[in-house]
Parts: sequence; C-alpha cells; structure tokens
Amino acid sequence: MKKLCLWGLMAWFSLVSSVNSANAAQVSLEDWIFNIDGATHEAFFGDPLPTTGSLVDGLGTLSLEITGSGSHNIIGYFDYEIFETSNTFFNESGAVTGTPETGQSWEIDEPGFIFGDIIDNAITGSLDNSVAVSPGNEEDVAFAIGWDFSLLANDTAFIDFVITDMLPSVDFFLTQMDPDLGESIYFYSTLDVQGSGFLPGSSVDVPEPSTWYLMLAGLLCLFLSRNYKIDYVRLLLGVRGK
Repeated sequence: MKKLCLWGLMAWFSLVSSVNSANAAQVSLEDWIFNIDGATHEAFFGDPLPTTGSLVDGLGTLSLEITGSGSHNIIGYFDYEIFETSNTFFNESGAVTGTPETGQSWEIDEPGFIFGDIIDNAITGSLDNSVAVSPGNEEDVAFAIGWDFSLLANDTAFIDFVITDMLPSVDFFLTQMDPDLGESIYFYSTLDVQGSGFLPGSSVDVPEPSTWYLMLAGLLCLFLSRNYKIDYVRLLLGVRGK
C-alpha cells in the first residue's frame, strides 16, 4: 500500500512538472528594443536591458526611472512568440483595448520581415497607433508602447512596462493572441511623475506656499476678526466709533 501511494505521488509530481514546463515554454521573447530619448538599446546587438526588474519565462515587469527637465520620449518594443514550436509564429494576431492616456502611443505590427514598420517606428520614436496584424489577418506579431512627457528640474518619472498572461485590470492594454490554442499575452505600461511641488502621477504644478505668506495670512485673519468683534460689541452697546 505504501509503495502504491509512493508511486502515485511520484506520478502526480511528474504530471505537475510537465504542465509547468509546458506553460513555461508557451511564451518566448524573441526580440526587444528600448528607445530612451533617442538612445536605442537592442537585444539584436547584444545590448543589456536598460531597465530594472526581470522577466520569468518571458513575462514580468521592466521599469525605467527618468530624470532631467524638459521633454522626454520613451518606447518599449517586444516581439513574443506563443507556442512557436507546436504551431509556428505566423498564426497570431493583435488587438487594442481602451483609450491610451495623454502622451501615450502604441503599435501592433509584423516585425519588419515582410511588411511591418514597427521596428523603424520604435527606433525613430514615432509609433503609429494602429493594428496591422488583426484577427483574420494573422502573421508574426510584435507590439510597442511609448510615452511623451515633460519634467521639471526636480521631477522623476517612473515607467513600468508589464507583459503578463493574466487579463489586466487597467484601462488600456495591448493583446497578442494565438487563436489556434486560445492563448493570449497582454502588454500595458504606466507612468508616474513625482517631484518637488508635484502630486504623484500628476503633471500639474502644485507650488508649496511660503511660510512667511502663511504667517502673514494668519495675522491678517486675526486682525480682521478682532476688529469685527470690537465693532459688533460697540453696536450692541450703542457706542459710536470715530
């Protein structure tokens, strides 16, 4: 009986391992590009990722921290394959969900081997906000998301690029689909600007009032309040002021 239980446990662990291996192998990252204010970092040339964070089985979150006053243009490009070994890489399509935020650009396209211009657009910093590989027009799929924003001298922008196989609960994201297997991955990005005089995630200047201004305003309120009370008492007593 003990041997039977042992063999059963071994079989169960073997099954779990094979399922996990299949899940790990279903998504592979073939290429990536980051354009950071015109400076490109490309996997094709052996560049290291210019980001923090990590990808597990091709999925995860990669983060950038941007400083410096003035305008900034940031783009993250990714070329994934879903179950390439079992049903090729040119049977996939893409879709967009929601409305991009102000300053956010995006693109879903074939990665330039046949007709796509997404790599050129990522390198030049000008994504075209279109889907060129839609359902019914399947091919190899790549997608990219970019941000255009401005910072003040003391500001810092925190940007996350998230690729996941779980349907995200965000307002805007891109999807890459393998219709033959019903599998999808999702791509979205967030921008959070923080700095002196700024609210987190806001691009609206909120100046900090001077301590002297606050003190003067307080003294003025006390003076006006005191005079009002004196006039009111005089009115009740029927005393005329000068």
